Amino acid sequence: MRHLRHRPVLGGVALLVAAVVVAEGWLLAEARWAVRTAALTLARKQRECQKLAALTPAPTVTQATAIEGDRERAEVRLAALQDGAWNREATIALLAAAAKTSVSRTDAFFDLADFVRRMRERAGRAGVSVRADEHFGFSAYGHAGPESNLIAPVLRQRQIAGYLLESLLTSRLRQLVGVQRARLPRVNGEAIAATQNEDGDLRAGGDVFEIDPRFSIREPGLIEATAFRVTFVGHTAALRGFLNRNAAGGIPVVVRSVEVEPVKEPPLQVAPGSADPLALIVRPAWSRFTVTVEFCEIVPPPTQAGNTPVAPSSQSGTTTADLWPDPPAQRRGRGWVYDVFTPPSLYRDSQAGRLSAVPTADAAPADPADAEIDLQLVEVRRGPFRVQLVGYAGGPENLRGIFVYSSTGETMIGHGGERLTAHGLAVKRIDLCRPSIGREEGEGTTDVVATATVQDESTGEEVVLTNREPCLAGAPLGLFTSRKTQGFRRELREGESVALNGVNYCVAHIDLQPPQAVIACMTPGAIEPSLRTLTPPHAPPAADVIPARTASDKHSKSTQGTP
Repeated sequence: MRHLRHRPVLGGVALLVAAVVVAEGWLLAEARWAVRTAALTLARKQRECQKLAALTPAPTVTQATAIEGDRERAEVRLAALQDGAWNREATIALLAAAAKTSVSRTDAFFDLADFVRRMRERAGRAGVSVRADEHFGFSAYGHAGPESNLIAPVLRQRQIAGYLLESLLTSRLRQLVGVQRARLPRVNGEAIAATQNEDGDLRAGGDVFEIDPRFSIREPGLIEATAFRVTFVGHTAALRGFLNRNAAGGIPVVVRSVEVEPVKEPPLQVAPGSADPLALIVRPAWSRFTVTVEFCEIVPPPTQAGNTPVAPSSQSGTTTADLWPDPPAQRRGRGWVYDVFTPPSLYRDSQAGRLSAVPTADAAPADPADAEIDLQLVEVRRGPFRVQLVGYAGGPENLRGIFVYSSTGETMIGHGGERLTAHGLAVKRIDLCRPSIGREEGEGTTDVVATATVQDESTGEEVVLTNREPCLAGAPLGLFTSRKTQGFRRELREGESVALNGVNYCVAHIDLQPPQAVIACMTPGAIEPSLRTLTPPHAPPAADVIPARTASDKHSKSTQGTP
């Protein structure tokens, strides 16, 4: 120790060496522990791998072949289901007419104008009433074609709308109220801004609507859909025909919603104390249907490397569509056929003392050689509107119209913005104008004429009344004569009856376009009346008949002058 105290440097070195030896020993022990732990972990993983390999062995060649066969059969089955759901070839042919690669705005304008013309002619041939300015969902393009980035999708919508209208116009509806198309969400992957044309749709009459995404069948990446909404007036048979034609047509059209509301019509006018042997006491109510549909397209899955697209199945087209059947008759008789929204016509036979029912099916055309049918239809024309304007009161700031109800003579006073609730009319506005009365220039006195624009709340039709002359925009009238009785000439409305040479007739329905009248006739000895359709002897072709609203619009416009 004395030796170390005399040499302190040697002592420090010895202590340092001892510390290093201890540290190295600790590190060596820790490394050995880590190696042992890693070896244990590796052994455990190897055992787990062996267990997993034993549970899910790799497929053999036979198993791989069986799995591949199952996959191919599943793809064939999927293709068969798609082909059975709709006619793929018909769908491709429908859209091919709109798939034009180079179309200018001018070409698109004339394309849409020709579409509107053809649909108006089609409605005329089918006897369907449409507005004079109806554009079938494309009124925004009545004066110019769509923008360049909208040409392709708009023409595509036009093609699909044409298919839907062809199905609708052949369903024997009474009136086409309007057609709407969904706003185009995207074009070439970019959202469409509120362009002048798209906003113009809404201002021009609501051609564009937004479908609720919760009711849409569209699934991004799986199913694309284009929505349309049609509103029309008719019986249940018209709705059934439209839905069944879409179900059986082979085009992928899916019905998303059907809204129904009754159309309010004036009650049947029966003269007090009338003793008509055959009287219509209940007529089938008209309904206003709003149907929202979507044209669907399945987005094909991406083709994987080494897989070829599956050809359509040869069994496509064997799937039958589920159709809405016609309603059966009740036990009370074959005429008592109650449809979902449309009851049968009920007639009171005063001679037999019983009620008779006639279904709302199509009436058979009257045979000119049928000696029992003596009644002939000569002409169909508009009758007076149910409310007439006879005068006005007040000044420009408080102008009021004096109205008279045509059937009862009841007088009413209303101003612009007021509703005539009892008659289902809304007074839109009342104006004063000073049209010329045909005097020589310079002589010139003018009469003040009042005009009132009223809207029928049940149909949405606007009618312009004037106090100068009656407005002929009411229910149609039929002028009837007799083949056997000379001098017989009678004007009849719907619901009115007449007895002629032992046969009782009751007018069930009158159409202006094409001109025709459906009558119920009760011949001697018959148990219940039968329906017949009468037409004028020299009726013009349906395509040449001016729509009823067009005639009233022309009359209305002629009564307006410059204030």
